[in-house]
Amino acid sequence: MKYFKNMSSRIVIGSGSDAFSARNPPHFMNFIIPDIRDAIYETEAVIDHLFYHPNVAPFISRRIIQRFGISNPSPRYINEAAVAFTRGVFRYQGVTFGDGKYGNHGAMLAAIVLDREARSAVLDADPTFGSLREPMIKLVAFLRAMEYQSRSAVKEISFLDLTNKIGRMPHESPNVFSFFLPDYTPQGSIKDTSLFGPEAQVQTTPTLVRFLNGIISLVDFGLNHCYGGLGDNTIRLSLCFHDQGLACNTPPSLYSSGLLKYQPSSFDRTSVVDELSLILTSGRLSLSYRNLLMDIIGNASDILLGIKTAQKLIVASPAFHSTGLLHPLLSEKGVLSTPVPSIRPYKAVIFVNLAGGIDSYNILMPKSDCFGAGGKDEDYKFVRGELAMDRSAMLSINASSSTQPCRTFGIHPALTILQQLYRQQDLVFLANVGVLQEYVNDTNWSQKTYKTQLFAHNIQQDEISFVDMFRRTAGFGVCGRMLDIIGRLGFKTGSSSVSGVAPGMNIIYP
Repeated sequence: MKYFKNMSSRIVIGSGSDAFSARNPPHFMNFIIPDIRDAIYETEAVIDHLFYHPNVAPFISRRIIQRFGISNPSPRYINEAAVAFTRGVFRYQGVTFGDGKYGNHGAMLAAIVLDREARSAVLDADPTFGSLREPMIKLVAFLRAMEYQSRSAVKEISFLDLTNKIGRMPHESPNVFSFFLPDYTPQGSIKDTSLFGPEAQVQTTPTLVRFLNGIISLVDFGLNHCYGGLGDNTIRLSLCFHDQGLACNTPPSLYSSGLLKYQPSSFDRTSVVDELSLILTSGRLSLSYRNLLMDIIGNASDILLGIKTAQKLIVASPAFHSTGLLHPLLSEKGVLSTPVPSIRPYKAVIFVNLAGGIDSYNILMPKSDCFGAGGKDEDYKFVRGELAMDRSAMLSINASSSTQPCRTFGIHPALTILQQLYRQQDLVFLANVGVLQEYVNDTNWSQKTYKTQLFAHNIQQDEISFVDMFRRTAGFGVCGRMLDIIGRLGFKTGSSSVSGVAPGMNIIYP
């Protein structure tokens, strides 16, 4: 038997209070004679290193607490769950959960659901407590509460395009970061108080409207595709498939996947409202909203029609969409005056924020007639190496009238529309725009970029939307700033987003 030395050594970077140290990773592989066994050992060592890292327990604990409906758990709460995860055991009122082994999820979950922060009714009144409910959880909760029943011919429930309709569909996560980020914070008072609201990232105006449309269709017609419904198409005949009127005028019992079978235990309007409030909002419906619903049910021509209307209105209430108590505003909103339209020509500035990585040096490139401090013609190919695009393939744009270091630039051959817009003076390129406030290198970047996080995907998304890493004019956003300037020039301006939450669209007028 042979023993190979794998001594632990530490690497120290910096000195004094700025010093950072880390041990060398365990290494088992023999570079001369690689062996599968050694690869397995090394893989296991890396997994153990990650699994037993001190950040793992609080990291997992916080995220699971958030999924139990508390977006901003206290440090004490996170610590209790993390300790249970690390020790593998949690004791509560004489009952022991877990087996005493590190990483026991049963112990951690018991610490989460049995903690006073999860069960105290007093905390519900705290406006920072609780969370928004996830779209899919709201939909499934409504189906269960309203006693959805599938037709006998339907083998399983089939939804249609829920990701685009309500912002979420199981197994259809848009990227590796899931449907929303655990540290996402919506604009307004939540962000101003440094709190988080992860679920708000998919709760945009389009998804909320589509969710409500889907619930209204579900109450009136059952689960199908008609009138904004969330169900799949259930009539496959070509004529009915393309003609919503023909399909949706068929009795719901024939074309829907299933119907809501809810019947209140009592048809007294007070009992109906109390029961709906309990099963749909856990009793969080305000007194004023309850009184409104009782009037609607009492004035309805038919009690069943009144109950359907009450179901729709409860789903439209804030109490259905959150897990905390709500305090309705007692004052009514004022009447908005109709703005006077401008007679000037209409123009639009379109801001496209690409969600993934992009090789900008193969979109806009120096091509020819480069001079001075900007470099020479061959510098581009020398720096880019095999990634450089051939000059003959580039689409030329003339920059001779500018102060740029090259008289001719090139753009990717697939971007012919950009070349056309540039020549028509309807497009301008802004290159090398980022969040670095000064020149940095690999030894001083951490000291000079402390205002931002260069390697955090979500932080960089915010930075390019706000272009305000120093937080001097927080809230404006790149599009908001442009609109402010245009507004000061006397033009009427407005903004809209077709991509859900768009922080760069924020506008603040002086």
